[in-house]
Amino acid sequence: MKSIKIILSLILIFLSTDIFSQTINEQFNCQFFAPSGSNTAIATPYGGRIKPNRTDRSGGQPAPADAYFPVLVVFVQFKDEPSDPRGSWPINSSPTYLNKMISKQKRTSGNWWEYYNKETEILSSHWAEISRRVFHVISPVPEARDTAAYSVVLPKTPQEYFESNNYNKAETDGAIHRDIWAGVTAQGLNDWRRYDRWKKVGNLFYFTPFGEGDGYIDMIYKVMKSRKVQVHHGDTLFTIFIDADGYNQLGSNYFTETTVDEFGTK
Repeated sequence: MKSIKIILSLILIFLSTDIFSQTINEQFNCQFFAPSGSNTAIATPYGGRIKPNRTDRSGGQPAPADAYFPVLVVFVQFKDEPSDPRGSWPINSSPTYLNKMISKQKRTSGNWWEYYNKETEILSSHWAEISRRVFHVISPVPEARDTAAYSVVLPKTPQEYFESNNYNKAETDGAIHRDIWAGVTAQGLNDWRRYDRWKKVGNLFYFTPFGEGDGYIDMIYKVMKSRKVQVHHGDTLFTIFIDADGYNQLGSNYFTETTVDEFGTK
């Protein structure tokens, strides 16, 4: 089982070596503040700068017992994209390890290094252990869902996206992003507020009651089966999604945003 854990870790490293939150800008500020007014001060070096790095504190005080940091995990592949060399991510199907990525609920019983199952909740276990129990990372999916992570098989090949968007790279990337989030929504995630539980006020992070976050998804791990793909227009080759590694803007492109549910979540 140890070898499985190592393989999963390597797969994540090779497929998506850079993991950031929603938007791309100079400081990766995740939409907490506009670049011109970003607050980079922190109350303590242990509190986090852009996102909280512990869930036992909220606004400088002890956090509620149910406090956690939500991460949406989604694996993405194009239509008919070949399987990986290990055969662990089949063509037009979910990764074989989809249900082994992250916990659906916070756990605090027993020793902190055993809060989460290392074989089936690898991300939750990782963060709980390296933080020595103070950072609980989970994926609060809808209760009826079996797996805590999502898998999206896009309806088109890269070339089909490129052609249907008039060979425009920006429009192609935007169309791909829209289909990714539509694919997640189609799997029952109609209320994205469950992934918006933290907000920054001044130099402190607060865990908020449901529906009272800052309006932005806290964190997304978007793992692409291919980090970049080649398409062509006539005899000229182009690379699309080359700058999509880890950037998870929920809009039509990397520099604009849109809402993803009826509650205005972005």
